[in-house]
Amino acid sequence: MEFITCQTYDVDKLQEISKLTYRQAFNYILGEVNVNEYVNITYSKDNLMRELNQSNYHFLFIQNNDEIIGYGMYTIQPNYLKMERVYILNQYKGLGAGSKFMQYVEDAAKEMKKDFLCLEVLSDNKKAISIYKKKGFLLSSEQIIMIGKKECPLLSMEKSLNDN
Repeated sequence: MEFITCQTYDVDKLQEISKLTYRQAFNYILGEVNVNEYVNITYSKDNLMRELNQSNYHFLFIQNNDEIIGYGMYTIQPNYLKMERVYILNQYKGLGAGSKFMQYVEDAAKEMKKDFLCLEVLSDNKKAISIYKKKGFLLSSEQIIMIGKKECPLLSMEKSLNDN
């Protein structure tokens, strides 16, 4: 498994996998109408290009056997890295791709001498929360966000890198 940095010329491929993986992950939680509204804004070409052109945003395709099976994105903050997205196509879940991406980001954070990792996860995404807890992330706060017309509790989780 390897991680390939997304470039601006990859925006069409990034948009396609972003919309598909988000729909696969959240249609059952949020409903198709809310998901469609969200992906059409968040994963528009204009928005993805804006993110790709920011130096603190890092998008990585996750490739297995020459096939892109998902992607992840993290941002570099002053004293931490934030995992923003980790999405794997349904047919490739269970291969450890998400865990390998998380380890990649953790290694990058340690190399950059960051104090901690953080992420946000919908409270209804019980499977992801369980994985993050097993990886050493602890709940740090909760807020309500709107996705489409649905109010969604969003959990913030952190993992200290100084205790390791």
